[in-house]
Amino acid sequence: MTPKQPYYIGLMSGTSLDGIDAVLVHVQPDKIEVLQHASLAYPGPLRETLHSLLLPADNEIERIEQAATERNQLALKLVENLCADISRKKVRAIADHGQTLRHFPDANPAYTLQMHRAAELAELTGIDCVVDFRSKDLAAGGQGAPLVPAFHQAFFASKNQYRMVVNIGGLANISLLAPGLNNSAIGYDTGPGNTLLDIWCQKHSGKAYDLDGAWAGSGTIN
Repeated sequence: MTPKQPYYIGLMSGTSLDGIDAVLVHVQPDKIEVLQHASLAYPGPLRETLHSLLLPADNEIERIEQAATERNQLALKLVENLCADISRKKVRAIADHGQTLRHFPDANPAYTLQMHRAAELAELTGIDCVVDFRSKDLAAGGQGAPLVPAFHQAFFASKNQYRMVVNIGGLANISLLAPGLNNSAIGYDTGPGNTLLDIWCQKHSGKAYDLDGAWAGSGTIN
């Protein structure tokens, strides 16, 4: 059965620099139905390049474009995976966050830079691409993450309770949800998250991250 609303694909690369998560969804007025999801890890050389691009260095522009092209090849594989059972013509758009290389919401002027080559990805997949989610929020005085609090408000808010949602990504962020769906959520970054945890885990265990929080779960809660 063909859905009344079109399909969308979301591509997310977090500040932990570990790879790309992808999802195929059917967006409806009262719910978002997840149809498929997949992920691909960044190959070691690409991940090393991305880490090096977090700091100023020679030949940055060319290296960014080359890395973005490599990332697009991974994105293409994910789109092919997600659309194995449907026509790409049914997908209205790909929302691609890109890979954050700089994010300074408290600078003057505030700025943020996400690495992506949206035009190239649109040509590779045959699907329109939507990018640059953060810049307008920064221009409006926010911290550059406008979508997460709005999503949390729509799907987790209570009619009579205040609620709080904490997301521990590469950087951690929080959403404060007032009762009712008509109130605006408040959201902001709270500090480092998985970025420092992954570095610690790599140094002390030789692993890139703590799979399923197994090592952390073996401790005693203080």
